[in-house]
Amino acid sequence: MSDLLNLKQTVEQSSISSATIYREIKKGKFPAPVKVSARAVRWRKSDIEAWKANPEKWAPSQAA
Repeated sequence: MSDLLNLKQTVEQSSISSATIYREIKKGKFPAPVKVSARAVRWRKSDIEAWKANPEKWAPSQAA
């Protein structure tokens, strides 16, 4: 599970607030989380790293 980040870790990695993360997800400008259980989501570490490398041109991964 080390490849998946919780919200706190995602905030730390991205240096943006949780509210901004969810706002940017809706705009398609930040990686969407993956659902890991009925009440939990996580972000792929690789998606966050790709976003950090080029946030202006980030494209969501098509992997399920």
